[in-house]
Amino acid sequence: MQRLEGLHRDVIERLRALADPTRLNGMTRCGIATEHAYPKRTRATRQEEFVKRAGFVLMAGLTVVDKCAPDEHFAAFLPLVARAADDERNFVQKAVNWALRQIGKRNPHLNAVAIETALALQRSQDPSARWIAAGALRELRSRRVQDRLDVLR
Repeated sequence: MQRLEGLHRDVIERLRALADPTRLNGMTRCGIATEHAYPKRTRATRQEEFVKRAGFVLMAGLTVVDKCAPDEHFAAFLPLVARAADDERNFVQKAVNWALRQIGKRNPHLNAVAIETALALQRSQDPSARWIAAGALRELRSRRVQDRLDVLR
């Protein structure tokens, strides 16, 4: 019986992982994401693994899709990223890393702020935070990203 319960949990987790593209595409394009991602009513502060992941997936998606939003909206996500960086769950770690990288690739100002956040995470004692920081810094400081941002300056 215990083996069946473990198998059931595994299947549920895989189905939830498949739901990310649906959340990202559907919610960001129709405006629903705004009310679920911005810090006042965010899913990113919840403890359920896939609900928390969904909050960071929405942040990453909004960063790319919401072309009219001011930088302050995205900079407000960074404290949430820093708070969630110590979550050891793989799916949450990947979503937090994704959100941080997408915010940092939006424009030169947010790149600098995201790099500062990543540097703070790099100094952490937590291995999850350091993993997130390493991935973000590698991409945000890369020649490809910096060349693209130079065009925007």
